[in-house]
Amino acid sequence: MLGPLQVEGPSGPIRIPPGRQRIVLAALLLEVNRQVSTDYLVDAIWEHDPPETARTQVQICVSRLRRLLAPTGAAIETRTPNYLLRVNPLTVDAQVYSQRVDEARDLSNHGRISEAAALLRSAAGLWNGPALDGVPSRVLRAKAARLDEDRLTTIETYLDLELQLGRHSQLIGEITELVEQHPLRERLRSQLMLALYRSGRQAEALEVYRTGRELLIKELGLEPGDELRSLEAAILAGDPALRPADPPAPAAPPEPPPSSPTRGVTPYQLPTDTADFVGRTEALETIRTTLLNSDGAVGVAVLLGRPGVGKSATAVHAAHQLAADHYPDGQLYCDLRASRGAPLPPSDILGRFLRALGVPGQAIPDDPDERAAMYRGLLATRRVLVVLDDAVSESQVLPLIPGGRGCGVIITSRSRLTGIPGATLV
Repeated sequence: MLGPLQVEGPSGPIRIPPGRQRIVLAALLLEVNRQVSTDYLVDAIWEHDPPETARTQVQICVSRLRRLLAPTGAAIETRTPNYLLRVNPLTVDAQVYSQRVDEARDLSNHGRISEAAALLRSAAGLWNGPALDGVPSRVLRAKAARLDEDRLTTIETYLDLELQLGRHSQLIGEITELVEQHPLRERLRSQLMLALYRSGRQAEALEVYRTGRELLIKELGLEPGDELRSLEAAILAGDPALRPADPPAPAAPPEPPPSSPTRGVTPYQLPTDTADFVGRTEALETIRTTLLNSDGAVGVAVLLGRPGVGKSATAVHAAHQLAADHYPDGQLYCDLRASRGAPLPPSDILGRFLRALGVPGQAIPDDPDERAAMYRGLLATRRVLVVLDDAVSESQVLPLIPGGRGCGVIITSRSRLTGIPGATLV
């Protein structure tokens, strides 16, 4: 929805014919898992001049959409005289956006500003053009415009958070481009002024104000609002309050519930299980006990053995047995490549995992320690299973072990990894 209307099925894109069918699908998606009246669908298609056969044509559209959407698992239910699109919200990008924004708000409220900003960036990055682009309905355009407005508000929010974190110099280019695209948004203009001032560019900050004032007077006949005027006065006075404050200390992560709900992007990276797997009963039970009875810590099971004895197959089989019931927030997997003679650095693996968790590439920090901190923060209140196959050393895997007690880790290695705190060796 966050761009041209597109549907992806198990075998690839599903073409939704332009016109009435796209309008009906868009209207149902805007109210996903909620009832939509036939009258509303008629208005969305024909506005104020529907034909006598309008209701029949809506029924035909719904019938065709049912067939098209069947491979995706989505279903359109009839609740006379209404319709309801029944679909997993995490398969609709607009719903994923809303969940990430809600989660970021919780993180911010707990003082976890960096993680909140990264999650908001990933939420705003879901857009691929104007929302519902190409859907020819004036009735729906207003709701699509609201989604686009929400995105701009989200961008302004994460910029505020990153300014709190002292990233003013890195943000100047991004905010400058946004101000050029949306020259009448005063909040963006004030953020650019603040970033420039904190970077020692006071004259440029004041020039941004003057340019904005002239534009507002010319376009709207209005003076800038209180926020911009107060900021200009503070810059002229050299107000110490404009200096970046120390970022708030993160609060302790809340206790995860016994079965936390799936939130945001849910990765499913496990390789295919071995269909005819037999044996290894004792090893599988040890892994299960280690991960599920870890006394409030992250359960870590390390499978050790010489090449070819089945470490990887056992780890993947155990992971599949545990994943559905005990790790609803997803599974992360990586081949660490020790046996190939070119083991992956932890920083590269963290980058892969962060992208799999929904963090856009531009929001992933370059510093390995910052990547590890973001990774631990994203998993702090989730139940995710991490499988690290073919590890070379403790130093390679230690940054990849989550801090959240709801997570579990399975590691395989040819080396005897004895320096991983709390790990059970199999």
